[in-house]
Amino acid sequence: KVPLSYGTASMQLKRIAARAKLTKHVTPHLFRHSRITHLIREGVSESVIKLMMWGNLTTDMFQTYAHLTGNDIDKEILSTYGISAEQQGNAHARLEPRQCEHCKTINSPISKFCSLCGRPLDDQAAESFEDVKQWFMDHPEEVRQFFEMRVKKNS
Repeated sequence: KVPLSYGTASMQLKRIAARAKLTKHVTPHLFRHSRITHLIREGVSESVIKLMMWGNLTTDMFQTYAHLTGNDIDKEILSTYGISAEQQGNAHARLEPRQCEHCKTINSPISKFCSLCGRPLDDQAAESFEDVKQWFMDHPEEVRQFFEMRVKKNS
């Protein structure tokens, strides 16, 4: 496999942004800013981030890339005084990728079904899938009519 070039990644991002109807200009470089801010919020030390992103501890670029808000300051101060995220009212719950237990594919944090094999990723999705499956089994005539109508429409 060949890694994506910067140009290819840029074009893919532009297409994705257009499909998502984003008005903000999105570039691969924007993800560098986002990643650094994310690492800071996760508690990674400044020196580790500097070494990881620039390869040295004396870079002045850290302040250019670190985008923190008043909420970040409040969170750190409250944490210093032992006030937990639950007590703060954690408005920014961490989104984690979801791995399919069947095929091991990594999926988006908001996915309900696996993008590769289509299986449910959680109990709620599985229950909803079973409900739909049961409806299909209980209403075979409606299902048949629906598919006949689709075939006629596409002919």
